[in-house]
Amino acid sequence: MYSLDIPKTDEEIELEEIVRQLADRLEAAREGSAAQKMIQRQLDGIRRGSELGGLLMEEYDNGGINHL
Repeated sequence: MYSLDIPKTDEEIELEEIVRQLADRLEAAREGSAAQKMIQRQLDGIRRGSELGGLLMEEYDNGGINHL
């Protein structure tokens, strides 16, 4: 389980920052645009790419990513 209270590795910190940046870009992208679709594919790749990515994206889905 991913926890905000457990000290993070450099990999976790880096992946959190990437997800934050993608989330910001997704929010700014126009609905239905190619940019929005590309960012969504990148986020889906993170979700399926590793256990850590899946846990981090679960946190994103629950609205907690902006507070990481």
